[in-house]
Amino acid sequence: MERRTLFILGGLVALGLIGWIRSGPPDMKAVRRAAGDEPVVMISASWCGYCKSLRENFKTWGVRYVELDIDKDPAGRRVYSLAQARGVPVVLVGERIFHGYDPGSIHQAIVDAGLQPETTP
Repeated sequence: MERRTLFILGGLVALGLIGWIRSGPPDMKAVRRAAGDEPVVMISASWCGYCKSLRENFKTWGVRYVELDIDKDPAGRRVYSLAQARGVPVVLVGERIFHGYDPGSIHQAIVDAGLQPETTP
C-alpha cells in the first residue's frame, strides 16, 4: 500500500479507538431499563448462527430468557445500541453483559446468579 493510504488508515483506526475510549463502558442501568426485568436477555438476529446455538444452549440448560431481535424489535435495537455492541449475540445476566458466543462464561454467570442448577454447559 502507498504510504499516504497507510497513514490515512492508521488515523481512522486511531479516531475509532479514541471514540471508543471516550465513550467508556456501557451504562448498565440504562441497558437494564431498556432490556426489561427478565434476569437473562439475549440480543440476537434471526440470521445469526451463534444466536441459534445459544438458543439451543438455553433450552438444554432449562434457562428462561427473553430474546430481543435487532432486526425486528425496536427494543432490541435500543438495547444493542446502549450496550455498545458490535455484533450478536449479546447476553445480559443480571448486571453482567457478554458480547459474542461464550456459552461457558454465560452458563457460569447464570449458575452464579442462582438462575439454574450447576451442570456442564
